[in-house]
Amino acid sequence: MRIFILVVCGVMLAAQHANAQRPQRTALTPSERAVEVALSDEALQFRYRSDGSIVNVKQGRLYAGLFVSEDRDVVGSAALLVPIDVPLGKRLSLQLGPQAYMALLSDEENSDVLALALGAELRFALLSERQIELVGSGYYSPDVITFGSADNLFDLEARIEARLTERAVGILGARWFELDLTTGDERTLQDELFLGVRVGLR
Repeated sequence: MRIFILVVCGVMLAAQHANAQRPQRTALTPSERAVEVALSDEALQFRYRSDGSIVNVKQGRLYAGLFVSEDRDVVGSAALLVPIDVPLGKRLSLQLGPQAYMALLSDEENSDVLALALGAELRFALLSERQIELVGSGYYSPDVITFGSADNLFDLEARIEARLTERAVGILGARWFELDLTTGDERTLQDELFLGVRVGLR
């Protein structure tokens, strides 16, 4: 959690510094399909992205992910985010939507979790000419829609994305991913920095 807080503070300072620059949108998140791989010291994350046309939400984005920790905790996820038209300025964009999680924890038998979280993703164009963006996202699942061996789910992430090639985007970020178990314990699945890359598919 400390690492995540430090990264968030750094992102906020960088955003404040860049806010005085001329507003201009970047194109790090086109509607094309893409695959993302993120690696940290103790976890591996895969994520597939597509548009929302398959569920008749053409302006939305669909995500499907697979997370594997060093302790062999496995979490599958699926999200649908929809852009929200709010007056945040030309540099900022906001998406809201649900994300479903299915977790299989490695420490005990029948230790599984099913959660439906609500969350948001906020993007800020830091350096438009170099196509660099700051991205923050957060999801929370309360007890009433969290089932199995957990009462709550928290998933917070802050990242910097930079265009590497026409189809590839490099990623540096931090994630705090935690479950509050029904036993009263906390299960931190990830709390560390990660590196990743997203590649557009044709």
